[in-house]
Amino acid sequence: MTNNDIAWLAGLAVTAIPTIIYYILLMTEDYGPIERRARRFAILASFIVFMAIWSVTASIYSFVSELAGIFLMFPSIGLSAVAVWHVSRLTYRKMGGGKESQSSSSEGATVRS
Repeated sequence: MTNNDIAWLAGLAVTAIPTIIYYILLMTEDYGPIERRARRFAILASFIVFMAIWSVTASIYSFVSELAGIFLMFPSIGLSAVAVWHVSRLTYRKMGGGKESQSSSSEGATVRS
C-alpha cells in the first residue's frame, strides 16, 4: 500500500464514522411504528445504493485501473449523494412515512370543529 492509498482510506474512515453515527441516531429516534418502519427502510435503501456505487468504484480501482478508480472517486461522491437522496425519499414515501403527522393534525382539526 502506498501513502496515497493509506491517506485515501483514512479519509474514507473519517467520513464514514460520523455518517454511521448519524444513521444510528436517525434509527433510534422515537416515532410511531409506521414512521419508524419508513425511516428504517429509507436508510437501508440509501445504504444499499451507496454501497453498490462504491463497490463498483473500488472494483474498478482494484481490478481494472488505479488511475480510472481515482478518476471515478469524485463523480462517485456526487452520484452517491443524488442517488441516496432520491432513493431515501422515494422509499420513505412508499413505506408510508410522513402520513402519521398529517393524519394526526387532520384528526385534531376535526375534533376542534
